[in-house]
Amino acid sequence: MPTEEANRFTSLADFRSKFYSLFTGPTFYSAFTKLDDKLRKKIMITVSIANNCTE
Repeated sequence: MPTEEANRFTSLADFRSKFYSLFTGPTFYSAFTKLDDKLRKKIMITVSIANNCTE
């Protein structure tokens, strides 16, 4: 199992800048809603199969 290294921050300003960068740019929801309906359905089916979701 690979070891995971925790994020390390050099200062409070470094932490703050990385924290605020999480909320910049397009969100997943806004990007996902702008997709074509057929492509969005295909993505949802693919993710459901990959996650072993059944109805």
